[in-house]
Amino acid sequence: MWRSSSAVVTLPMPEENARPVVTGPIIGPAAETAAEPEPEAPAVPVFAPEYKKPEAKAGGREFTIKRMEAHVWSVDAPWLEYILAGSNVDDYESLQYFQRQLGESGILDALVQKGVQENDTILIGEYQFDYIF
Repeated sequence: MWRSSSAVVTLPMPEENARPVVTGPIIGPAAETAAEPEPEAPAVPVFAPEYKKPEAKAGGREFTIKRMEAHVWSVDAPWLEYILAGSNVDDYESLQYFQRQLGESGILDALVQKGVQENDTILIGEYQFDYIF
């Protein structure tokens, strides 16, 4: 037990889930700050990232797209075949790199402009992929 001139604080013996109980008025420096309202905190700015689509890279990244038959497209891009040959398409990061190259080179946009549809087959060299949005 602890005595003050105006309050008595009783601390119970430690028991499971026991909490101390404070009775009486607050005294000392805590009493002075407890009555003051907290100052308004400045507004926190919210930043929303803006997506900027990468522009097609130029220089040595030529390609041609041909429609072979209904729902089958062929992409002729020797530089892309080189990247694809060195990629492990079963590895997530390698596949992501390859897909970024498709997007940054403008191949995906060109396929959409030509009318590719979901689940169409895309042939690149000896590989074939299904186009999925």
